[in-house]
Amino acid sequence: MRKGAEAIARLVPDLALIATSPYVRALESAEILARACEKKPVVSELAELASGGSATGVVRFLLAQKAIPAIALVGHEPDLSSLVGLLLIGKERSFLEMRKGGACLLDFPGRLAPGGARLVWHLPPGTLRALRDLR
Repeated sequence: MRKGAEAIARLVPDLALIATSPYVRALESAEILARACEKKPVVSELAELASGGSATGVVRFLLAQKAIPAIALVGHEPDLSSLVGLLLIGKERSFLEMRKGGACLLDFPGRLAPGGARLVWHLPPGTLRALRDLR
């Protein structure tokens, strides 16, 4: 995750908040990502990101963060893939596999709402590690 975290920090330089599942491994990943960022983002636990959490609860959380330019979510599969499906197509469907250590960047050109996201990039863990090594 360390190399992947460095690549994410370079790809999303305005990352200001990392919301994470309260589970130990997710918290560790969030802290690694925070340390890799030049502008140290706040790390905050979000119960809705735990396994079996509520995708609509995550959306409500995101809606409350209007002034934050970029937020990372650290959670678990298959919940993250379902959340990405909700944000992209408005349905909790896992059609984009968020593998362990992988990442995607979603943009909301209009209002943040289910189905309102645009996929900017989706990178599996190996690609993130390779990007980190490119200098």
